Amino acid sequence: MKWRNLFHYESYDRQIAKLHIFVELKRKRKSRALLLAGATYNNLGDQAITYAQELFLKDKFGKENVLVVPDGLVEWFFKKYSHLLSDTDTYTFPGGGNMGDLYPTIEQQRQNSIKKLRNLFGTKARIIVFPQSLDFNSEKSVSKAKTVYSGSTVVARERRGKEFAQDVLEIKDSRLTPDIVLYLTGKITTGLVRQKKSVGLIARSDKEQVKSSINVDAQSIAQLLNSEVDSFDTVISESGMYTSRRRKRKINKILNRISKNDLIITDRLHGMILAFISGVPVVAYDNATHKVRNTIKEWLGSSGKVFLVSEDAPFDKDNFFEWYSHLNQERIPNFDKSIYDVILDNYR
Repeated sequence: MKWRNLFHYESYDRQIAKLHIFVELKRKRKSRALLLAGATYNNLGDQAITYAQELFLKDKFGKENVLVVPDGLVEWFFKKYSHLLSDTDTYTFPGGGNMGDLYPTIEQQRQNSIKKLRNLFGTKARIIVFPQSLDFNSEKSVSKAKTVYSGSTVVARERRGKEFAQDVLEIKDSRLTPDIVLYLTGKITTGLVRQKKSVGLIARSDKEQVKSSINVDAQSIAQLLNSEVDSFDTVISESGMYTSRRRKRKINKILNRISKNDLIITDRLHGMILAFISGVPVVAYDNATHKVRNTIKEWLGSSGKVFLVSEDAPFDKDNFFEWYSHLNQERIPNFDKSIYDVILDNYR
């Protein structure tokens, strides 16, 4: 595809998103649920968060009462349509691992949006930050976050995050649920077409990466299972995903790739979660923020589908083979999604 065609396609996608926002806001609704700053960039883990959050809101508020505003359109949205918003609407922000100092651009956009909502509606603004990992490291950023998030509901996806929100940020309404992508369990079917035995390797190379033996271990595991290594990533070259349709297509594509493997080896949180909801067992390596380890400890440990490798528990062939030999080969995972109902307590 030529570059000019790619940009034209992204521009068209963006225009469709703008048209959808215009049409939906012109319709009279008693109350809506808005998802502000839905991911448009090339991380399929964050795309899955936006997609799962949209499905969750539609299940709870009704399909016709949910509006997604992509991250690239948030400022435009407030400038053009603030007069059509209401204090009876519920304003939600995507979950993920970007609440704090690690991803300052995303954090700043969220804080700016919350300030705009407070300027419009004061304490009546109904604001929910969906399941997040919190990572504020400086006194300045903590002090600022205390002010901005005061009066909002912040949902953490790990117990330590909930405690941080309560004790450090002094947020009165903090809640605890798993990462919202686990809400997709049983909601997406994958086309399972295995042509050869393989193990999938999804390894990160960014600021959350920690030094580990993941690449060497992947080769050892492949030899042990008489398989090939299928290397790919949940970060892709394509971005500009402004519509739910395009987002769903990319998520289905990565789920199908995952499902073709007998095992996934990854240090990405959503590599692990997407494998779990596909029913594929996972060897999961902890990352720099420990969100992989914490998610397993809080939510997935009892499933038996995840084998954790960390600094405290390095990879061991014998332990791995013992775990793999006794796996329940049932492909459909069991996960109680009613645990997410707490997110909307007092908002419905």
